[in-house]
Amino acid sequence: MQITVTGITDTPEGPVVDFTSTVGTARGLWQGDIEAGLGSFDVEIEVPHEVFEWHRTDPGVFHLTGEDPGKAGIKIQGTLESIGDDCVNAVKVSSDIILMETAAKIPETHLGEGITFSVPSIHLYPYVV
Repeated sequence: MQITVTGITDTPEGPVVDFTSTVGTARGLWQGDIEAGLGSFDVEIEVPHEVFEWHRTDPGVFHLTGEDPGKAGIKIQGTLESIGDDCVNAVKVSSDIILMETAAKIPETHLGEGITFSVPSIHLYPYVV
């Protein structure tokens, strides 16, 4: 996902960046070898927490919002693209895929439907195209 970093806060865990994207504004923990800086980056978004609750929504509506990490403050909305036997599921958010691990298997009947869930934080892994 392409993001624009608008702010950086140093924490003991590493830099936390504020960012905007075509699907919303949020905050995430910067990971990887590329140094955090202001400006445009391509990143992979990781959900480092197991998801215990999700809700069905309209498919094709994409959001990634939240600025309050640590209190289930990051909300992700997309379309459920695949359901894994190991409870790792792929959610399409705009043109990107975000993997989410659920505490229980999502029923196959939900494949292709819109889904929304909240997590305490996300990790951002920048890469060069």
